[in-house]
Amino acid sequence: LPSEQISYYEDYPYADKPEALQRELEALPNAQAMQVVLSEDEIDARINAIACYPSQLFALFQQAETMPARVRAYIERACGERYWKLVE
Repeated sequence: LPSEQISYYEDYPYADKPEALQRELEALPNAQAMQVVLSEDEIDARINAIACYPSQLFALFQQAETMPARVRAYIERACGERYWKLVE
C-alpha cells in the first residue's frame, strides 16, 4: 500500500505509556495527527471488545474489574482516539 493509505492508531493499553508513544512518533517524522471524539456507544463497544479477551485482562489490567474505568479514563485524557497518517 502507498504510505498515504496507511493510518496508525494508538492501541490502548499499550498507548498508555507516554515514553513509548513518543519514541514511536519520533520514528515517524512525517506523521500528521488526527483526533476522533468517541461517542458513549463507541466507548462501550471498545470496553465490550476488550472484555472478549478474558485471558489477557489480568496481564493488561491486573484486575479485570478495573478495565472499564481505566479505558474510560484514558479516552478522557486523550480526548478521544488518536490516529496518524504519513504525509509527504
